Amino acid sequence: MAKHSVKLIEQLRQSLESLPPPAMEATALSAQQAVTMLAEEVRALQAKGYTYIMIAALLSASGLRISSGTLCTYMSRTRNRDAPKNKSKGRPTTQAIGPGSSDRTSEKEKHGSASTVRPLTQSSAKFTPAPDTDDL
Repeated sequence: MAKHSVKLIEQLRQSLESLPPPAMEATALSAQQAVTMLAEEVRALQAKGYTYIMIAALLSASGLRISSGTLCTYMSRTRNRDAPKNKSKGRPTTQAIGPGSSDRTSEKEKHGSASTVRPLTQSSAKFTPAPDTDDL
C-alpha cells in the first residue's frame, strides 16, 4: 500500500478548495433534475391551461425529450419535496373529549352512524341438513 506525505495531502487540499464551481452549461443534468429546475415555469403554464401533454411536447421540441407521463411523475415528486413533512407515519391520534377523559370513540360512533353489534336471537327458521348419499 502506498503511503502519502502530509505535505502532499495539504497541497491537494489547498488546490481542491481553490477550484471554482463548474460552469452550469458543462454540468449534465438528468431529465428529473431539469424538470425540477423548470417546475415553477411548468406550474405557471398549467395555470394558463396547458396540459402535461402540451408542455411535454413543447419541452421535447426544444431539446428536452420527455413524455407527458414522465413529466407528470417528476412534477409530483417536486410537489412532494415542497410539501411539509409529516413526521408521524402511524395512525392519527385521537383527542380526549374533556379534561382527564380517556374516551376514544370514533367520529362515526359519536354521531351514531357506526354499525352496532346486536345480540344473536333465536330465529323461527329451521335448517336441517340432508344426509349424505353415495350417488357421487
